[in-house]
Order: sequence, then structure tokens, then C-alpha cells
Amino acid sequence: MTRFNLDESVPLEAGIVSHAIENAQKKVESFNFDRRKHTVEMDDVMNVHRQVIYKLRRRILELGSDYAANEAWLLARLSEHSSQDIAGAWNVHKDAVGEQVWGGVVWNISWPVINLLWMEHLVDMDRIREGIGLHGYAQRDPMVEYKRQGHERFEVLIAKIYSNIAERIVKIENISVAERRAPVGSQGKMSYQSGVFESGVGEESREYNGSKSHVEPVRSNEPKIGRNDPCPCGSGKKFKRCHGR
Repeated sequence: MTRFNLDESVPLEAGIVSHAIENAQKKVESFNFDRRKHTVEMDDVMNVHRQVIYKLRRRILELGSDYAANEAWLLARLSEHSSQDIAGAWNVHKDAVGEQVWGGVVWNISWPVINLLWMEHLVDMDRIREGIGLHGYAQRDPMVEYKRQGHERFEVLIAKIYSNIAERIVKIENISVAERRAPVGSQGKMSYQSGVFESGVGEESREYNGSKSHVEPVRSNEPKIGRNDPCPCGSGKKFKRCHGR
């Protein structure tokens, strides 16, 4: 602008410049659109995974309330992913404690397995998402690769969940008294009068709240500083003009 003595307030009007700016804007907008589109598609993939896991947890939870409708389904899945006699171990424990109690025991065994493996799967999928853009350099569609790898990881997740649950069921020898509690649907009731759970948690807090304690006041042995006395900081000023403000 200075070299050609042009007024800075006058806009540059040149076909080649306008065309270059327009192309650059289109590329940026296209890139941002594809990025948002891929984010939505990746979220859709994770939503499918999430729905399957939540449905699995809900059906296992319903063993405590609707045992007959879910027993055959879960036994079939566990048998598919284990070479051990799952049905035999299952029936032994069911006959020993009853269907409803056994359904609660299966839930107590299953939910830690499902939650732990599901969290590991989420971390794994985040790692795939972070590096999925590199597949574009190999002339492969990043979204297709994300779906393919996500499906493979999810199949591994489901297999690990069923195999881990089956392994825990087979390893059960005797169901302890603590596990022979009411079905899952009747646990965790709250007593609103006492403000504690029926399991007894909170007795220590009641004892603490009911006890009377005497708090001694804090006293200082240092002499009181007058407002016109020299400030202890050594500045030479009066206390009221220094740290006594």
C-alpha cells in the first residue's frame, strides 16, 4: 500500500484476490462441517454401545424381580463365552438359596465387571478417536475405520463381560450370609425418620450428633499491642499506622 501510494481506506478489488479468499473460506467451512459431522457420527456409534450395555445391566438387574424371564437368556450368553459347566454351577446355587436371592447374588457379581470393563472401553474408544484422523494419510476414510475398530472393540468387550461373569459364578463355593440378602429390588430403602439406611449405616453419626462436647476458647499469651505502640514488624511506625489498620 505504501509503495504504490494507495489509500488504506480503499478496498482492494482484484478478481484473483477475491477468488483466492473465497476458496480459502470454502475450504475452512467444509473442514469445519466435516469435523462436526464426524463428531456426531462418532457419538452415534458410542450411543449404540451405551444402549447395549445399559440393556444388559437392566436385564441382569431384573433377575431379582422377574427371574424366570431372564434366566434362560443370561445362561445362554454365559455358556457361549465359557467352556465350563455354567448351568451346573448356576442350578446348584439357585437350589441352595432360591431364585430371587440367587438373582441378587448374580447382580452383585455382575455389576462390578460390567462397570469396570465399560470404563476401559470408553478410554479405548477415546484413544481411537484421537488418532483416527491419521488414516486419511493412508487414503482410508477415517469414519469407516472408526466404526470398524469400534465394532471390533465392542465385540471384545461383550465377550470379556460374559466370560468374566461366568468365571466368577463357577468359582463361587458357598454363598456367605452377607450375600443371602433380599432381592435387588428391595434393597437400599431409606428410613426418613432416622435419616439412615436400613442396613444400619449411620449409627456412628447418630452417636456423634447426640454427644455433647465442650469447646475451649482460644487464648493468646502475647501482650496486647496498643494502637500508639511501635509496630512489632520493625518498620518504626505506630501500630495504628502500619499493621493495625
